[in-house]
Amino acid sequence: MQESPIRLASGDHVVQFYDGEEDLLALVGSYLSAAVLDGEAVIAIASSDHIPALTAAMADCGVDVEGARRGGVLEILDAGEVLSRFMVDGMPSPRAFDSSVGVLVRAAAATGRPVRAFGEMVALLWAEGNQAAAVELERLWNGLQQETPFALFCGYPMHLMAAGTSAESFGEVCHLHSQVLEGAPVPTGAQSSWRFVASPQAARRARRYVEATVADWELDEILDAAVIAAGELAANAAVHAGGDFTIGLLRLPDRLRLMVGDPRPHPVAPKDPPVMSVGGRGLAIVATIADDWGCELQEGGKVIWADFRSSAGGAAATA
Repeated sequence: MQESPIRLASGDHVVQFYDGEEDLLALVGSYLSAAVLDGEAVIAIASSDHIPALTAAMADCGVDVEGARRGGVLEILDAGEVLSRFMVDGMPSPRAFDSSVGVLVRAAAATGRPVRAFGEMVALLWAEGNQAAAVELERLWNGLQQETPFALFCGYPMHLMAAGTSAESFGEVCHLHSQVLEGAPVPTGAQSSWRFVASPQAARRARRYVEATVADWELDEILDAAVIAAGELAANAAVHAGGDFTIGLLRLPDRLRLMVGDPRPHPVAPKDPPVMSVGGRGLAIVATIADDWGCELQEGGKVIWADFRSSAGGAAATA
């Protein structure tokens, strides 16, 4: 795992090996939604089974999916259908790939917007047992990025990689990507949770998510503190852990627990940076405004939690 965060800039080509489809769809939904809301051009080439869930996830994030599609800023395509356009004798044809996928990406870039893409075509090829074609397709994606820079996110089910995959093939897939995402743990017991891609906008989106949820739970007296803490912990996760991170919220009768999970399995402690330093105070701020806080190592990383006591009382909310 690289220490720098994923910036999702033009030229990035990242991969997520996932266990559960729900985790992937939450992450990709956040990834695509953020791009649309930031005014980027978005291309999603997803399996037919995943398209309804992805569009629903984007709508939940506040994206007018049909409006974005009509406006030409969002393309959602069936991965199997797109594959049929350029597969020849069981292998991707470079010329046909360029005249189909390449044309699509260049048209998006011609709008002057940054281009962000998600693709599952490689996963479909791997599921068919055609590992050689999947690897060649990853190479074609990389070649297209050299010509027309864009950000690309690929997803592979982990069970496919574990079944009949040689160490050489797995290593080659990893090598063809600029970064391998490590899934952050979902905080145990969370009544509401969301997965975020680490990016410069991650803290803002985390604050927005926590603000909406806490307001819905009518915990106005601790709303500001919870939102501030969410922003600080999200910024720390994005900068120091890399990859993705999760935020979970748990409402108890006397308090709200905010939990942030990231894939870096190292305990943390508040720092005392130099006076003129512009960063490094996030955890100290959380420790000051929260009634209690802690850090727990979990499978796949760690979870930092912060409690905010409330006089609202009542039974625990459901999400």
